[in-house]
Amino acid sequence: MLCLIAILSGCGGGSSPDQRDSEQALRKVAVADMPALSDCLQRISKHLNTTGGQEQLGISCAVGTYVGRSTGGYDCSLKVDVEPAELRLTIQDREISIPLGVTAYSADGRPLMNVEDASLPGQPGFQAVRYVAGSADEALTETLALRLEGGTPRLPKIIYQSVRNNKAQTTVCNFGR
Repeated sequence: MLCLIAILSGCGGGSSPDQRDSEQALRKVAVADMPALSDCLQRISKHLNTTGGQEQLGISCAVGTYVGRSTGGYDCSLKVDVEPAELRLTIQDREISIPLGVTAYSADGRPLMNVEDASLPGQPGFQAVRYVAGSADEALTETLALRLEGGTPRLPKIIYQSVRNNKAQTTVCNFGR
């Protein structure tokens, strides 16, 4: 289980999506939150680049619900939560949830998390990755990223990508559109 710095005394959650969301994760992120979110994503990115994903990660500054519209014209939302620690994208009638946590251990025994830096120049962000083992036709890699776009105002972009059998599918959700 993953317990994030200074936020959790324990991990866990209910069985339905409404029961498992923390109160903070239910709060809708607004355009007025963008300066603080920019600072937050820069801190997370710097932390990931410094530690290589080998230490506990504090994402509490990014917790909330990011509502937008996909490039395909569908309503979408991303919940970033720490109780339980996960990224959860809802688009149309589909929900993709990637728990944040330890997925492996380094040769010297340090835990490796499934959270990575997803920044581009001037666009801070992070992503969670999930690998599902199987045959070539069944194996699946999913990536769910939260990143600020360039431009003014700098708004969040949510990117979901799944790769199966060497075929990638990408869904982009633009904040507030």
